Amino acid sequence: MPPSTREPEPGFQLSTSWRGPTLVLGLAGAVDAHERDQIIQAMDGAPSAADIWLDVSCLTLAGSAVLSALIHAARRFEPERGRVVLVNPSDRLLALLEVCGLDHLFTVRLG
Repeated sequence: MPPSTREPEPGFQLSTSWRGPTLVLGLAGAVDAHERDQIIQAMDGAPSAADIWLDVSCLTLAGSAVLSALIHAARRFEPERGRVVLVNPSDRLLALLEVCGLDHLFTVRLG
């Protein structure tokens, strides 16, 4: 499916930084298909040996688009190549991951 050409949701922000070999993505606001594509592009630019930390503490909507991006991250950064760490996920996001049977794919860091 080609990437969407529509403007991002108001208030969505994606920040990218590096801490040594770790890619840190900060996600804020609502995420739908267009924003999911932006997140995936940022992850795909990381070397396969890098860990990825996803700061999801400022997400306002965590639905299927977020799940899709997280599944992409888990596949891209499997344990042999790096870890996927969710930083400060909401209880709602953790419950969604558990219900979908995906919670075992991620390391969670609180605080």
